[in-house]
Amino acid sequence: MKVRSFFGQKSVWVGGFQQSGPLVEKFWSKTLQGLPLPKQGEPLRNVLILGLGCGSVIKPLLKKFPNCKITGIEIDPEMIEFGRQYFNLGQYTNLEIICDDAVRFCKTTKRKYDLVLVDMYKGNIPEKTKINISKLLNPGGKGIINVLSGLKNKAIYIT
Repeated sequence: MKVRSFFGQKSVWVGGFQQSGPLVEKFWSKTLQGLPLPKQGEPLRNVLILGLGCGSVIKPLLKKFPNCKITGIEIDPEMIEFGRQYFNLGQYTNLEIICDDAVRFCKTTKRKYDLVLVDMYKGNIPEKTKINISKLLNPGGKGIINVLSGLKNKAIYIT
């Protein structure tokens, strides 16, 4: 795991692939643009991020849904520390960071979410999981999974 700086923008690389930084933030910004806003008077309240990394999804998420409460699950304590040190993860008062295995968390949590984002990778290898995202969603909730298609990311939407 390495932190690199390019034109003043920091990124974290694992296995030759950017895990957190401008490319990841751009992917999530574009992906969240296509997500419809909740109905009038029904704010997006709770968001779960499986594979928080250094938190590149937080800024675009809060731009789209500024008042949501976010729970970020990250298995790697070093990634969380890098997020705090290099990406200002500690500045978000509406973010709860839990250092845990996402599969274990999902099996034991009783919480329900309006939006679940899955971004679990080590390098370019997706973490194989058996998570039933639908069981984590409130009625009308949505899920988004980041998957690689060749060398490009694409989003799979779950409703």
